[in-house]
Amino acid sequence: MSRVVTVTYSGPSRIHTFRNFAEEISLSLKESGWGALPMIEADSAINQVSVRHVPARKVRRVLSLIDKSLKQNGFADGLRDVQYDVLPEPAG
Repeated sequence: MSRVVTVTYSGPSRIHTFRNFAEEISLSLKESGWGALPMIEADSAINQVSVRHVPARKVRRVLSLIDKSLKQNGFADGLRDVQYDVLPEPAG
């Protein structure tokens, strides 16, 4: 069963930087096949993105990829302001 990984940033407004992060994740997921974050959602992100269709066995790798990208995009100091939620993909 696949999972949805939601990343929420609750720190000071950094919309442009968060969108850069989301775009990077979107491209990385497309290359790896570990999940999906449509570029249109990445481009419109404000403080939250949801990575869908993550195979259960790849959740840790996706979380690691997200963490690495957050740090590369300057969120290292604000990681306490980032929350991850991993939920089962809704049926349908």
